[in-house]
Amino acid sequence: MHKDDENNALNKAAKTAEKIARSGEEIDKLLSKARAKADKNRGKLQALWFDLQLLYELLQDYRKGHYRKVPWKFILAAVAAIVYFLNPIDLIPDFLGPLGFSDDATVVAILASTFRDELEAYKRFAGYLPDPQEDE
Repeated sequence: MHKDDENNALNKAAKTAEKIARSGEEIDKLLSKARAKADKNRGKLQALWFDLQLLYELLQDYRKGHYRKVPWKFILAAVAAIVYFLNPIDLIPDFLGPLGFSDDATVVAILASTFRDELEAYKRFAGYLPDPQEDE
């Protein structure tokens, strides 16, 4: 891919993610499609399946106003990661089975690494991790 084409594709993806993230209805549609694809491919997705479920839950809670302790750039990045997951013809086509989802797993892993603190806070909020203040 030519560098200009790559930059155009990234800009288009960012604009698409922002448009979706600003619309509750669009987030619902995106999550519905992503959940269906994840459930259909659960065996191929392995550990990625659980990471995607966490993103889906966080975005739902954000959209419904139940959880707002994440920056807007996280919401955009999470939506972009899910848009990437839904694209069957990405860097490694999904029809290649588990190998086809390795690039999707990389995108989600980068998101999780970049926003580790935000995801840990959400896991505590959602009850997946104990609240360290309760131990005191």
